[in-house]
Amino acid sequence: MSFQGNFAPVTGASFPFTLTLYLDVDGTMIQSGAAPHVFNTSVENQNMAFSSPFEVSSAPVTVSVRSQGGTYLYNTVGITIYKLGEIPV
Repeated sequence: MSFQGNFAPVTGASFPFTLTLYLDVDGTMIQSGAAPHVFNTSVENQNMAFSSPFEVSSAPVTVSVRSQGGTYLYNTVGITIYKLGEIPV
């Protein structure tokens, strides 16, 4: 899967402000799917992206992108998930 988006700190944020985005599959953080960034000013915008494979042994699963670090603004967010085989029955 791949993820990308544009992120910025909210007005009144304390600096430096660290934001980490990560892949979550069924409530489990996937260590290889993460994107950290340290914001140093209130006018900073940052494109953040990551890609990470993950295995699905049975369907359905819940896939989400979560964050750590506080309150932020975002736009132009996209996620693409690729199926690379069949799920065993």
